[in-house]
Amino acid sequence: MLVYSLNEWIPLLTGTFRYDHGWTLPYSAPFNVGLFLLLRLHFGHPLLAYAVSAACFLALLLADVVPVR
Repeated sequence: MLVYSLNEWIPLLTGTFRYDHGWTLPYSAPFNVGLFLLLRLHFGHPLLAYAVSAACFLALLLADVVPVR
């Protein structure tokens, strides 16, 4: 997970990478942690991973993090 986040941070420092729409590295790093945890969960328990993923999506949607037009 650290390598994945460093893969974003180093190009960000060199100016070859940028975030749009208010996204930043402090958002990206926890997202990467959640991504890899769900990937590991999916490897052993795919249906549970789908349920957790759907619950996370609904929580973000209800928290008004995801803009709905």
